[in-house]
Amino acid sequence: MIINIGGVVTGPSPLSLLSGIAPGGTFPIGTTTNTYQVTDVAGNTATCSFNVTVNDTQNPTINCPGNITVTTPVGSCTAVVNYTVTSSDNCPGVTQVLQSGLASGSSFPLGVNTVTWKATDAAGNISTCSFTVTVNDGQLPVITSQPTNKTACSGSNVTFSVTSTNTTSYQWQSFNGSAWNDIAGATTSSYTVSNVNVGMNTNSFRVKVTGLCTTVTSNVATLYVNPLPVVSLVTSIPPALLPGQTLNINSNVSI
Repeated sequence: MIINIGGVVTGPSPLSLLSGIAPGGTFPIGTTTNTYQVTDVAGNTATCSFNVTVNDTQNPTINCPGNITVTTPVGSCTAVVNYTVTSSDNCPGVTQVLQSGLASGSSFPLGVNTVTWKATDAAGNISTCSFTVTVNDGQLPVITSQPTNKTACSGSNVTFSVTSTNTTSYQWQSFNGSAWNDIAGATTSSYTVSNVNVGMNTNSFRVKVTGLCTTVTSNVATLYVNPLPVVSLVTSIPPALLPGQTLNINSNVSI
C-alpha cells in the first residue's frame, strides 16, 4: 500500500548500478565511470555518476645478461655474439626495444661495446638495462723482444730491432721533439741508422707492429753518439830537422 503524505510518496526506493563496477570489484587501469539510478515507488528516477581512475605507476622489469667477453676467431676482426634480454610488467602490454649498441647475433667489433635496452609498459612507464660486450683480438701482435738503447761512435752504423708474433707489418718512427713521425722505407723488423753523428745524440726511435686487426707500439729506444777522439801532435822544435838533430813529439787526445 502507498500512502501520499504531504505530497511525498513513501515506500521502498531500490538503487541500481547502470554502468561501471560494483563496490568491492577490481577496477582496471584507466578511468571507469560508475552510474547509479535510484527509483522511488512512484517510478520517479534520479541518477548520479562518478569516475574511478586507476593509475599504473609501477615500472616494468627488464633483465639484461651480465657483461660478455669473447675472442675473435682466426682470420676475423669481429665476433658474433648472441644474448637474451627479457622484460615483464604487472600489467599486459610491455614492449622492449634496443636503445643503443648491436642486436643479438650481430658481429661485434674489437674493444668494449655497450648495449642498452629499454622496456615500456602500456602506461608509458620505462625501465632500462645495459651490459658490455668486450671483444679481444685473437691474433693480437705480441712484442717478445723490445728495441734497446744503442751507443755508438760518430760515423758508425746502428741497428735497432724488434721481435714479435702475429705480425703483418712494421713501421719505424722517430721523435722530433713534439711528435712521432714515420720513417720512410723503415718497414721491416729492424732499422739501421747509417753514419751516425753527434747531432743525433739522444734521438729516440720506436716501431709500430701491426697484426691482422690491431697495432701495438714498442718501447722507446734511444741512440747515444760519442764523438771521435781528436789527436794533436806537439813537437819540441820545428819538425824540419838537420842531420844529428832530435826532437820530442807529444800527442794530446781530446774528446
